[in-house]
Amino acid sequence: MNAFSMSASFDDAKTDQELEYTPSGNYVRGKLFLLFILILVLLMVRVIMNPGTFPIRTVRIEGEFRHLSPRVLKAGVTDVVRGGFFDVNVETIQKTLMKNPWVRRVSVQRVWPDGLRVQVTERVAVARWKNEGLLSSESVLFSPAVRTYPEGLPLFSGPDDSYRLLMARYYLINSLLQGSDVGVSALNLNDRGAFDFSLSNGVSVVVGRNRIDDRIERFARYALPVLRDEFVNITGVDMRYTNGFVVSWKEKSEKNVETGKENHG
Repeated sequence: MNAFSMSASFDDAKTDQELEYTPSGNYVRGKLFLLFILILVLLMVRVIMNPGTFPIRTVRIEGEFRHLSPRVLKAGVTDVVRGGFFDVNVETIQKTLMKNPWVRRVSVQRVWPDGLRVQVTERVAVARWKNEGLLSSESVLFSPAVRTYPEGLPLFSGPDDSYRLLMARYYLINSLLQGSDVGVSALNLNDRGAFDFSLSNGVSVVVGRNRIDDRIERFARYALPVLRDEFVNITGVDMRYTNGFVVSWKEKSEKNVETGKENHG
């Protein structure tokens, strides 16, 4: 009896263990359902990512343009559009348009179900930089085709790494000349650090190497009002004097106007 009972208990235990690891019908059906969903999702992704499913049909170019052509920009986008609505390569479009020197920024948005909205910001040219290109309003040097250069831009010249400094000086002079009938036509910084600029009426202003901002402000505040009616007879103004300035007249004579005794370079 004892031996039989032990044998029966062993068989019962083995049966319980086997039942514990036997998958239930619900478990199997759940796994099959998840597999079906996964396959369905993969098929849907494949269909959606197929360029022929939702092809790009319309491209809209937006922005305010003076030197860029919306037609040319649109042609550039159309040439690089590969794929449909969901897999079109936005980065490629941006890089392609940014190759144009006049383009400052590009933003690309998808418009359901088959369109692209491309917003382009054009650079604003503020000055010419030597014979190398143009300077933008954010002090970036860029080199578009010479035929696209705007007319009437002031000319900056100086050491290769000085154009940002000259841009700051240009903004300072312009702010001080507001309300007058003259503007800036040229700025120059030589290798020794001496600065001078020319006005739109042809008069040159020598500022020198020292206290440059102070001398520029002194020219606008004192020299400009005094000489305003005499500019037609003047070729240059030298601001390198302690308490005044020297005027060069067209008849080759020099007159001191409220000058100090020393020129400090």
